[in-house]
Amino acid sequence: MIEIEIDGEPISWQRPAHRSFRSNDKNITVVYDKQKNDKEMVRWQMKGQMKEEILTVPLLIDLTFRMPIPQATSKKVREQMKQGEVHHFRRPDIDNLSKFYLDCMNELVFADDAQICTLYARKVYSSYPSTLIRIRPYTKNIYQDEIDKRKEMEEDEGNSREDGRRELHRSNSGEKRIDLFGGQKNSHQPVRDE
Repeated sequence: MIEIEIDGEPISWQRPAHRSFRSNDKNITVVYDKQKNDKEMVRWQMKGQMKEEILTVPLLIDLTFRMPIPQATSKKVREQMKQGEVHHFRRPDIDNLSKFYLDCMNELVFADDAQICTLYARKVYSSYPSTLIRIRPYTKNIYQDEIDKRKEMEEDEGNSREDGRRELHRSNSGEKRIDLFGGQKNSHQPVRDE
């Protein structure tokens, strides 16, 4: 398992911004990522902790967002928050938090976010806000020749399954029929329960 911890309050993904202006009698719209600096800071922390090569296998990712405890919280409630008895159900949304960190990991930790097969995410209160990322590869890195071999094996299995289906179809549509309770019977005679 690979663990990466990002210090600081968890950051939520935001839509790209745009600016429109007029130049030479034309309307021009420029789209830009207003979180570019935040992403660079998070990627810098990830790069320092990532000792492995970029992962190219199916992945399980577990995200824990440690959210700050509001300052105007009583001592009793603060303790309940630390113990996990009080849940964080306010903004930012958990899906936007996840999207931001998955975007940051793309092409740094893994080759493509399509590799993520299983994703767990949770928000908890903490005295020390941070984001804990746990990554579990399902298999070791697979090289292209191994992928080609697996495809060939799957194709061979698929062909043998298709041959089996044809044989089953022939046996069901021919003169004879298979009785599940005891041998073959003439297709013109009804199968009776005994």
